[in-house]
Amino acid sequence: MTKQTKLLLPALKGLMGDWTYYVAVMRLQDVAERIKPVAEIHKTETLSKLIQRQLQEGHSKAIKDYLVGQPQRLFNALVVGVYGGSPQWCEVSVSTSETAEISEGTTPTPGVLGYLSLEGTEELFAIDGQHRVVGIQKAIAEDAELSDEEVSVLFVAHSNDDTGLERTRRLFTVLNRHAKIVGKMELIALDDDDPIAITTRRLADEYPLFQDKISISKSKNLSVKDRSSVTSIISLYDSLEVYFKTAPSDWSKRKKKRPTDEELNDYYRRAALLWKTLQKHFSPLEEAASHSKSDSTVEKYRTADGGNLIFRPIGFQLLVQAVRVLVDSGLSLNEAAKRLAQIPWNLSSEPWSKLLWNPSLKRMITTKEHQKLALKLLIYGSGADLSLLKTDETKLRQELAEVYGVEMKAVKITRYAKER
Repeated sequence: MTKQTKLLLPALKGLMGDWTYYVAVMRLQDVAERIKPVAEIHKTETLSKLIQRQLQEGHSKAIKDYLVGQPQRLFNALVVGVYGGSPQWCEVSVSTSETAEISEGTTPTPGVLGYLSLEGTEELFAIDGQHRVVGIQKAIAEDAELSDEEVSVLFVAHSNDDTGLERTRRLFTVLNRHAKIVGKMELIALDDDDPIAITTRRLADEYPLFQDKISISKSKNLSVKDRSSVTSIISLYDSLEVYFKTAPSDWSKRKKKRPTDEELNDYYRRAALLWKTLQKHFSPLEEAASHSKSDSTVEKYRTADGGNLIFRPIGFQLLVQAVRVLVDSGLSLNEAAKRLAQIPWNLSSEPWSKLLWNPSLKRMITTKEHQKLALKLLIYGSGADLSLLKTDETKLRQELAEVYGVEMKAVKITRYAKER
């Protein structure tokens, strides 16, 4: 390889298990120029190409966009393997007297502070953080001003023989297998860029229907024993995403860039208007908003025998989906809510029994197929044209007949609201 300039990196030396490692910071420019993907730990060319393709098709572009567009950017440490060359560890001696004022009565750990010297002929490759490395390379190419920013790097020694390759592959696997994936509930609770997460949290904090009445369980579902939660925070988030998602092509990108405070206030205003309008036409929602979490309102509408579909996360989201379809068709929000309120929402009766509610097992039916049919029934029941969902009455009857296991002529569907 071509020799690069020498790097002298201030670092800490550590030991865990049988790995000695060094923690330093590197300029993004140096990361982009010196660190390669981990594909080289595979001798098989096919596996190397597979990893390279995954990197190109993966989320490195999203990382590039994050670096270029997010002023409050921060990464966790890259784990980098080092082989070849002559890397040197240069210990910095710190005496007890020099540290006494900082931590009186302690003795500095010898050999921990120092400099890692890389002469420029070493091979550096990312064991953990491959997409970040590729994202950094793309970001530097787009915005050279990022070059002098720094990221923390954890260096480990690698031997380029069969034993070394196996050892490094194992580390790669362990780091990726045991890395904790942040769950959806945690993302909703912590994400300060996603406008839907921010709006969800604000509704949970401020809006009467959800204030102290929303489940923060990691599951979207709610137990019938939950007597205080109108819905789950995941269900509220998913419903708001359905309501606000009007440009699918750039939606993911928009959720990764924090809007202005004015835009965030508009998100909240529109979300509050949605629920205020639904409360106007759906008395159970208005009742829940008007009472405290300690009363029996929710218990009345989510029962062991079914209760009101809206008080089940699936029904909660179906209601908002139906509103979105009707509003997109040209109806006002008020008219859409008014029409949907004329449809029966009792789970144990038509049209939901045996479609979304199993009366013998007394439990929800949650398959995607059944949810899609339920949305079609809501649109049909509201008096709207089924062409809005790219179907028609005949197809809907056929699909329902298959689900119910009956002949098509036995299937009844009802328009509860009249079309204007």
